[in-house]
Amino acid sequence: MKPTIIVAVILLAGGLVWNKLFSKDARIEAAYRACIKDAGVAAAAVTTRSPRETTVVVAARGVDELVQGAVRGLGGAACETVRSRCRDDYGGDLCQAALRQYR
Repeated sequence: MKPTIIVAVILLAGGLVWNKLFSKDARIEAAYRACIKDAGVAAAAVTTRSPRETTVVVAARGVDELVQGAVRGLGGAACETVRSRCRDDYGGDLCQAALRQYR
């Protein structure tokens, strides 16, 4: 009786790990999260050079925030498109390229 329970627990745990880490949905979600992270990093890297005058510095910060928000928005839209396309056509070129890029 005990070996049967042990085998059942091992199979259940293996199935849960497989579903959480290696299934299609898990791979798609991991790629999506990595894409969003890259979009945030790209947005944070965007800065404008600001002169020393106080008014212009404040305006430049506002422009920086505006550009960063736009980059995050575009990146988020692109990432959502990849996730949607992968759910629709997992074997497609776009999905497979995204999965390779965001491992």
